[in-house]
Amino acid sequence: MEAMEQGNHRRAYEYFSMAAEKEPLWPEALFCRAQMAYYKADKWGAAENAVKALRLEPALERLFDKEGLNLEFVVSQLNSFASRRIEGGNYTAARAYPDSALELKPDYDMALLTMAELYVAAKNGEEAVFWLQKAVEINPELRGQIDTYACYKPLRSDPAYQALITQEPLRGKSFYYLEMIAEPGCGGKSGSGPVCIGFAS
Repeated sequence: MEAMEQGNHRRAYEYFSMAAEKEPLWPEALFCRAQMAYYKADKWGAAENAVKALRLEPALERLFDKEGLNLEFVVSQLNSFASRRIEGGNYTAARAYPDSALELKPDYDMALLTMAELYVAAKNGEEAVFWLQKAVEINPELRGQIDTYACYKPLRSDPAYQALITQEPLRGKSFYYLEMIAEPGCGGKSGSGPVCIGFAS
């Protein structure tokens, strides 16, 4: 603690790392390690430890700074790491990051857009449209922006996608699909999606 008060972030990080290794379920130690990682410019270490701490004790969110290590920083970093995994074609690993971001901030529309990009890259158009629909529900302004991003170009021949960006009603099979995705508990939609590089912070 003395090292932390003196601004010796590297030494403080080592101290809290030792504490977290001895007591891996000690949320305060993990949160303090996240803070020290942030001051050491270790963005991933800061985000990873903050997520672990908040899963154990959500009330620790009160300790976030207004500037610096805060919830927006953490979810933004998770989104950025997802985009890197998508670029590398590792879709299973990529999904974990927006999942974590949405666990911390369910209305984080950038993570929903990232989920959609992930499924476009994985050639699963229906799942991609599902996540885009969720993003638009949270932030209606996205409806007019989605089609400006190249990552969604493969969806342009999909009637459900066209209905989403134009608000035009669907007919036939596509209309049934739009109704289906609105039903709770439909087909494995548990709360995550892909990443447009343009959305990563």
